[in-house]
Amino acid sequence: MKPNKLTVPEALRLANHDFLNRLQMIMMYNELGKQEQCQAYIAKTVNEMQAVSAVNRAGTPVLAEWLLTVGWRYNEFAVALTSTVTGTATVAESAVVAYVEACIAAIAKQVDVYCEQYITLDYTVEPAHVALAMRVTGQWQTPIQLTEKNERFTVNIKASTTTVLDLCITAKQGVK
Repeated sequence: MKPNKLTVPEALRLANHDFLNRLQMIMMYNELGKQEQCQAYIAKTVNEMQAVSAVNRAGTPVLAEWLLTVGWRYNEFAVALTSTVTGTATVAESAVVAYVEACIAAIAKQVDVYCEQYITLDYTVEPAHVALAMRVTGQWQTPIQLTEKNERFTVNIKASTTTVLDLCITAKQGVK
């Protein structure tokens, strides 16, 4: 069973580990004289850090915690996060987190450990609505059974197979 939450020391240890890995990659490219790869890696890292900053600006601490720790709690998945935040959100974030957590937990229980698993998340906060697009790819035993009906948000399920789960959650601002 995966932990639902990380302690602060655990999160700091994992963040430090990721930061050191990134510095080592930069040092490696630099030492090998691969300046183009080094610059591309730095640009990629900057974009990832800007996405983290945007998530933190969105005003959704529960959802931010989930988005920023899902890859640490489910390390069988490689996680990519993008975000566009043009305001602060007032949505039913705990309900959204419960929904996406249930999806990932269900897949994690049945993944093929010999296949690469990926989660791509795109978090958008606009003045009128909030959207979280989630695409999971890899290999698992059975399609995840999902519901699209919810009082607090709408779920658009684009695909749910044994190799891909593709959905988008949209919530109107002000609905808690």
